[in-house]
Amino acid sequence: MSTENLPNLRELYKRMDRSFLQSGLDLPAVQHTRRYYANPDTSPSPHRYVDFPAPQLQALDVRLLAFLIAENQQLADMAVSATKAIFEALPAGPHGPAHGSAHDTASQANADRERAAVQQLIVNAHPPQLQVEQIVLANSGTLLLCFSDFTSHLQRLRAALRQAFPGAPSKQSSICHVTLGRILSLQQLHPEQAASVHARCQEWSCKLHGMRYNPTHVWHILEETFTKVDGHRQKVIFGSKGP
Repeated sequence: MSTENLPNLRELYKRMDRSFLQSGLDLPAVQHTRRYYANPDTSPSPHRYVDFPAPQLQALDVRLLAFLIAENQQLADMAVSATKAIFEALPAGPHGPAHGSAHDTASQANADRERAAVQQLIVNAHPPQLQVEQIVLANSGTLLLCFSDFTSHLQRLRAALRQAFPGAPSKQSSICHVTLGRILSLQQLHPEQAASVHARCQEWSCKLHGMRYNPTHVWHILEETFTKVDGHRQKVIFGSKGP
């Protein structure tokens, strides 16, 4: 995200934040997410993609190109603490863990071609410089740790990936985020409950705002289970081709 787009990105985060405070949960969206979990009312466990009820997916259909904030231990520890504190402010109910973003095509051959293309892009690219903006609980029940990028590098990388994979879904996220968790309960929050959760998000946003994460590499991951970031992975280092 280039510097000139930062005000728009920050305003988008604020609109998402206000939307939850004003409207609470979008229960149809929560219901949609519940399909991806076994036992969503008691002990939620994410499905393997090959076991999805719909859409039907095969092995290797879902791949991620991801930064992992676990590589920044201080930020990761604070994000875990924030997630725990925010969910403690919710009424008792099921919650799911975090997940990454993906796009899909099938077969080992496609996955291999994709990996080679990704590596070619990344070794010629510059890394983004990410800064925490705030924590947002979206109407969908998704708890997001939202970032800004003080370079144009992430924006350029997304554009290059779209060009490299014209058959991939055209819709991409306009934000930079880590999903910290998901509300799976179909119980709507009362206004005072939403306000309490929102206040907890604001509290932890203040603690985390401004923390930096400057990744030196990305991971290409053949994810096997929704939210788990599991499966075979390969590290690709930014700018490793050299001058």
